[in-house]
Amino acid sequence: MFTNQFDYLYVEPSTFCNLKCPRCPRTYSPESYSLQHLDLDIYRQFLGSDLWNKVELVEFGGNYGDPLMHPKLAKLIDLTRELQPQAKQMIHTSGNRDENYWHQILESLRPSDQVLLSIDGLEDTNPLYRVGSKWNWISAALKLCPQKVRTIWKYIVFSHNQHQILDAIHLAQDSGVHTFILTKSHIFGGEWDNSDGVD
Repeated sequence: MFTNQFDYLYVEPSTFCNLKCPRCPRTYSPESYSLQHLDLDIYRQFLGSDLWNKVELVEFGGNYGDPLMHPKLAKLIDLTRELQPQAKQMIHTSGNRDENYWHQILESLRPSDQVLLSIDGLEDTNPLYRVGSKWNWISAALKLCPQKVRTIWKYIVFSHNQHQILDAIHLAQDSGVHTFILTKSHIFGGEWDNSDGVD
């Protein structure tokens, strides 16, 4: 029998991204993506349905873009709070927006919410994979997020950044980051052509 006890909702707010990660399908197959932002009215109608009367976590993710690229992400967060006040919210992002934007987003989040930052190295190595990232923006995220919400730093290990793991852990600790995660890239099952120079 069908039941409306869904407790987790994954949302892709935007297919826009301001990075050019070499192993992202957006980079090597851009024609397969249509650029669009989630419509607030559609989200309101969907989230207000009986399917989600017990949702515990709403995750704004970035498989097809970065949530921070949605021009009304703060309103999506507020709308979630209005329709699902019991739900925690999580943003999974590269963190590549400026300090003013972060202030705006963090105003809408509660201390029980989470931000997961995908940062793969330090100032000199993060942009080798996160092409186009700005370290001053990443630094702003590391400074501001732990003051407001539970903050997670996810670090994909490559040969070009593995020597910086301890330094990154120390930076995470100094910044007040709550959790530091090391991971290997799962794209292409771990096997790929290395012609892009990223290994």
